[in-house]
Amino acid sequence: MFTSFARDLFSVITVVPGLAVSQESHGKALVLCNDIDPKDTAYVALSMELDIPLWSNDKKLIRGLRNKGYEKIVTTEEIFDLLF
Repeated sequence: MFTSFARDLFSVITVVPGLAVSQESHGKALVLCNDIDPKDTAYVALSMELDIPLWSNDKKLIRGLRNKGYEKIVTTEEIFDLLF
């Protein structure tokens, strides 16, 4: 079950260049991520730019963002709960 899910998922991944993210989204994401994990800024910024949830299992990131009021983040468990 997971193997086919992973294969299907990874067959539709798209690489997005950093230039596709506005300075505004990047700045907001940097403020959110700075004291959580600055390496996650690009992912949060892309989520903001595309207005889609960020999929992550990084518990520190999830907790930190949610504590700051950023709710557009989902875990693999939450996705599986919706699908199955």
